[in-house]
Amino acid sequence: MAAPDFHSISSRALILLLSCLCIWPVAAESAENRWPQIALPAHARAFEIVTQASVNGLPMQLRGFLSDSGPEQLLVWFRQRLGQPLVESTIGNKRVLGRFDGAHYITLQLEPAGQGTRGLIAVTALASAFSQRAETEVAAARLLSGFAPGSRLLNHIVSSDMGKVSTYVVLTNAQDEESNLQSVKEMMRMDGLALQSVAISGAAAGARTAFFKGRNREAVAIVYRDASGQSAIVMNQIHLLVAAR
Repeated sequence: MAAPDFHSISSRALILLLSCLCIWPVAAESAENRWPQIALPAHARAFEIVTQASVNGLPMQLRGFLSDSGPEQLLVWFRQRLGQPLVESTIGNKRVLGRFDGAHYITLQLEPAGQGTRGLIAVTALASAFSQRAETEVAAARLLSGFAPGSRLLNHIVSSDMGKVSTYVVLTNAQDEESNLQSVKEMMRMDGLALQSVAISGAAAGARTAFFKGRNREAVAIVYRDASGQSAIVMNQIHLLVAAR
């Protein structure tokens, strides 16, 4: 069984995991600085997805694992070790467990993978998110300020791992694709990235894909018309913290 890549997880599983948080109040901050460590069965093969991430203002750690055991067998194992109270839900073919641990919320997702199971563990620092609300709002306002009034920020994911910081942003608005592309160019210019090339695809309603590069930075932006008729802007920027040798 192959380990899934981070981009496929971020687009599907993160929203599923975060949806479980909405039914709980924020816990006290007494254990804010202690990230819970989740034990795995002895036969499980763990892999890092991202060491540190912020998903729409929620600080998070993500870890994946693969197991030859089935989801139901693993559910029994994790129920015993995570303790109570424990929230359980089923979304499609995925089983999800969730519970508080001090100021953190632990979410475990299990789904079939061949004859075994693929697992995803997300630990979210809810108290930190609560204390950093002002900073999160400022970052969102900065992103939106570069686009037309009425633009909506759907996703803002920042991850830090292996000497690089990745920023993934999704916005929508009613502007045309060319106007949004110009806004993207200006935002990238202010971040020190220069436009390298633009490709226009006729297969995706005139989608524009722009590539940018700067000192220890590179980025790609895609602007297209979605099914609702709105323009969607997807930006992914990578910043190397140490210059490549």
